[in-house]
Amino acid sequence: MENPRKGGGPLPKTIDGKIPAWLRRALNKNTPTTKDNETMRTASRQVGNNEILYPTIRMVDGKLKKLSNEEAFQMSLQKKDFVVTKGPKAATLLSKRLSKMVSRERK
Repeated sequence: MENPRKGGGPLPKTIDGKIPAWLRRALNKNTPTTKDNETMRTASRQVGNNEILYPTIRMVDGKLKKLSNEEAFQMSLQKKDFVVTKGPKAATLLSKRLSKMVSRERK
């Protein structure tokens, strides 16, 4: 699926072929932010031969919550809403691209 946002490139998908709910939420300027005015943070970790990118800020009980990296990692595995990348550098580049995209959309 091509991203309709100017210069954004395609939106990443989960292993199920879906745009992650956490990313859709972050792109929606009508959704809340944390007290630090954040809506998305990500981390990555090697799993097998892949690097996966996952959110460390989640909507929990209707509020955004910052999770520890381990808690966020485990939740992403449970929900299967992580994004597979080709390595740590690719995960970092994707994270930066998504941050720019979210920032543009939320203005």
